[in-house]
Amino acid sequence: MLADLHCHTVLHTIFKGYEDVWFDFEKPYMESGTSRFIPYMQSDFSTMAVGNIEIVVVALHPPEQKKFFNNNDGNLMGFLEMLVATIFTGFTLKQLQDFRKDSYNHYSQLMAEMDLYIKNQNIVKRIKELGKDYSFKVVKNFSDIQDIIQFNTQNKDKKQIAVVFSVEGLHCLGTGHLNFNDIHNPNNVSFNELMQRIDKLKNQAYPILHLTFTHVMHNGYCGQARALVDKFNKVLKYSNEGINQGLSENGKLLINKLLDKTSGRRILIDVKHMSLQSRLDYYAMINGRGIPIVASHMGVNGLSIQSVPQNAGKYEPQDPDIEGGKNDFNQWSINLYNEEIIIILKSKGLIGLNVDQRILGSKAKGPRKINLWGDKRWANFFFDNIRHIVQTAMADVSLSEAEKVKVWDMICVGSDYDGLINPIDGFPAANDLPDLKQQIGKILKEDANKILLQGLNPDVVLAKIFHRNILEFLRYNFN
Repeated sequence: MLADLHCHTVLHTIFKGYEDVWFDFEKPYMESGTSRFIPYMQSDFSTMAVGNIEIVVVALHPPEQKKFFNNNDGNLMGFLEMLVATIFTGFTLKQLQDFRKDSYNHYSQLMAEMDLYIKNQNIVKRIKELGKDYSFKVVKNFSDIQDIIQFNTQNKDKKQIAVVFSVEGLHCLGTGHLNFNDIHNPNNVSFNELMQRIDKLKNQAYPILHLTFTHVMHNGYCGQARALVDKFNKVLKYSNEGINQGLSENGKLLINKLLDKTSGRRILIDVKHMSLQSRLDYYAMINGRGIPIVASHMGVNGLSIQSVPQNAGKYEPQDPDIEGGKNDFNQWSINLYNEEIIIILKSKGLIGLNVDQRILGSKAKGPRKINLWGDKRWANFFFDNIRHIVQTAMADVSLSEAEKVKVWDMICVGSDYDGLINPIDGFPAANDLPDLKQQIGKILKEDANKILLQGLNPDVVLAKIFHRNILEFLRYNFN
């Protein structure tokens, strides 16, 4: 069985108006050289069932209004951009237009997405490819997860999937909307209202494991990392507001509210999409507090923080306009620096590795041709990030040998399927994760990688990456 720390199981389902979250969109025939941007579902529940997914942390994520609105609106260029966006995102023209209306409300959409999961749980669906009946359950605690694992062990023809809630982006709680005609948008609620909504999330029946504190656009409380190349920004005339900024004082108060255990269940912070400066601000906030750091759908950039320029004591990464750099990794600051790997390890946190080509590697790896690259080479895109994480821990002199081997306890899959990504072509959807696991297993058993295992059995390490590490993290952090 497998586990995934981050995917968007119903993102397309809810905006296409489907009530059936098991709806299986047609998958592309990748071997034919079909365009990588054809819209298809990568992680609907039917696909997850075929992929043998037992535990999934779903990302509740109303699309940011600012991401689908630019200064070309109202002219021919704006209309053409919307047509292109339908190809890249899978959203219809009407859906994109709805995102741009002043009535579009992030918080209402968050509640609707949550309700869709709750309404559809425990409904049994026959998965023809498997000849088995499947259902999913939104879990309330680790005991619920244990019950599902026991159920799956005892039943051959009936299976369940454990669904854990997370939220991607503080904007989901009611910030980051556009102000139309320079008039305050009432959907952008006050700081006090945000605090109250956090209270509601912390005390609802179905708890939130973690919240990604920002996303692609500025939310007013936390600086974000650059997510789009400059050429794309210039065409869409996106603002650079918030990029590379740190945490605001009110942002720190919101974080402490999320982490507080006295006012309800703790909601952990996911550092994905936070700028380097805001991540460092956060690490300083929680230093010594015993709080595990979640990096839910990441890659590494192979760099030291010491290589990053500073201005007035604040870090200002100069992300290259190509997605990568001179090494094999995407050197953008949206990915983890070497020092962060050690910080997360010492916090007993988790690093979920994305399957997005752009996040996993740079163009220095060479042309990415569907008809030229086999599954093993695409799997190496994924494994290169694993290798770097482990090698970074092994080389750190502040760690004991016992601590170094624990690096294998924090690496897992955080696929980001259906998060508007371009997955590595060998494994374009959740049903391909068993094949990815098989390929990673082969790589782990190669003689060249024996030293990385630090005495561990490769099959044990494989089980950790694809299931056990998420399970154990939930054992200690979801009660």
